[in-house]
Amino acid sequence: MVIQLVNADVENVVKDSIVKEDIIMNKDISTLGDLIGKVVQIYPGDTYSKWGRIIEISDNGVLFEITDADDRCTGYTVGSYRFIAYSANLTFKY
Repeated sequence: MVIQLVNADVENVVKDSIVKEDIIMNKDISTLGDLIGKVVQIYPGDTYSKWGRIIEISDNGVLFEITDADDRCTGYTVGSYRFIAYSANLTFKY
């Protein structure tokens, strides 16, 4: 399943778009809590593969602990933490 998180402020409630195949479903951020602790592929389809464990999901984005990354992928070091905001068109696959 590929998840694309989009920051959309509707009456001060942040919602996420979950993309599954060609179906888009809006989910409240609280429903994504089940993904905490899971290892996911960050930005699937990018040239260089990067994987991370979801540490925290907030109203602003997702905090990952990087578990694997191609050596040519700058900014993603195994063992480091990386926060990615929804405004960065965050997508991940698990």
